[in-house]
Amino acid sequence: MLERELKLIKNVSIREGTMYLVETHKDWIKICPPSPSGKFHSHENTMEEHIIDVVACAEEIAREFKIQGDDFDVLISACILHDIGRVKSTKLGRVEGDDDKWKYYSTTGWSQYDYGKKHPFESNDIIKEKPFHMSDRVRDLVKSHMSHWYPYAPQPTTLLQYCMCMSDYLATVVPKLNTEMENRRSHSYDCLARRRAAEGAVI
Repeated sequence: MLERELKLIKNVSIREGTMYLVETHKDWIKICPPSPSGKFHSHENTMEEHIIDVVACAEEIAREFKIQGDDFDVLISACILHDIGRVKSTKLGRVEGDDDKWKYYSTTGWSQYDYGKKHPFESNDIIKEKPFHMSDRVRDLVKSHMSHWYPYAPQPTTLLQYCMCMSDYLATVVPKLNTEMENRRSHSYDCLARRRAAEGAVI
């Protein structure tokens, strides 16, 4: 699982620490939807697919900003682990009990606790429980990765934090934007074709 993404991490200690957490939660990563409500990530069916997309965005951003060495390894590790905390706040099926903060979504068949608002902090906690080389820096990126969605989340102040946030955001919205742009191009071309046809022009 995520073999290519993990191989991008050259620092052995960082890679092995990241790999351990992936292996620990691999069954959940394989089946959990990145959006339990089904409202977002329409192009991604599982958390594994979302991670692959986030890492791909991070690679491109890192190339532009010349992020290399341990900084690059920390960024990729954070991209792989940024949503790992959802394992605590996302469950398959209905969650029985008195806690009304659990919400079941019939569209996906998954339940989510309090809209997943705390998952960046839960991701931080999971990484903290199994520390590895530079995991404190990884946690620093993970905690702020939802700043563009949640105003109360820690805001990015460093280049790596911004890269983490943008990688997650772009992986979520770019395919949708691309589809919208393609639709707009097709619509514009259709309008142009009809106008020129009416004018007797050849396209």
